[in-house]
Amino acid sequence: MSGDHKITPIITVEEAFEIYNSDRTFREYIDSGFFEFYGEFIWTKMHVRASNIKQMLSFEEDDSNNSQSAESSRKKKRFSTGNGNSEVFDWISNYAKAFEDINSRKTNNAQSTNQVFLRYMKDAKWNSTIFQEKTLLTANDYSRLSSDHKFKLPAYVAMAVGLGLSLDEFQKAIYLNGLSLDDKERTHNAYSFVLSMLQGKSIDECNAFLEHVGVETLGTHSRM
Repeated sequence: MSGDHKITPIITVEEAFEIYNSDRTFREYIDSGFFEFYGEFIWTKMHVRASNIKQMLSFEEDDSNNSQSAESSRKKKRFSTGNGNSEVFDWISNYAKAFEDINSRKTNNAQSTNQVFLRYMKDAKWNSTIFQEKTLLTANDYSRLSSDHKFKLPAYVAMAVGLGLSLDEFQKAIYLNGLSLDDKERTHNAYSFVLSMLQGKSIDECNAFLEHVGVETLGTHSRM
């Protein structure tokens, strides 16, 4: 066996949830947002293996300024999108956009959970049809959002999944209605896992995971 041979550990999403459900430290790592479900496995650093980061993040020397002054002659380093960096560059671009989307939503001054979700849906240009497709909830549920109706937690989770909200955004929204996630409850931990590890996945993908770990699926109807 070669001396530089490395084994990259992998873990399935179902196995990760069982650890997440029982280990507080692991749960805090996952909730941090620095991990993501990718294909059939969980990778650190948003799809990029830690062992490859140095190789992929290569830099080029910039000698364009040949002035004799110490300041101007200092070589500058700039990120190169070549030399195998395209994956990292795409990752940076995608998550920079995600950051801007989240930051813009922080200006929301809504006073209730329903108002928060209505604002998110307005920004995403949702209508009743899109709402039903993205959440598997009903047209009546969409109408109730404009009232003082207080949904149960699973309905809000379905909306958060459809909108691609982060766990932090979700927790702040439901807090306005006096709701919270209890990390001593397996079902609540499954919701947290979905909103952190599976953020951005479709309602069908999240439901497939929930069904696999024995948690009731989201939405009031299933695909035909």
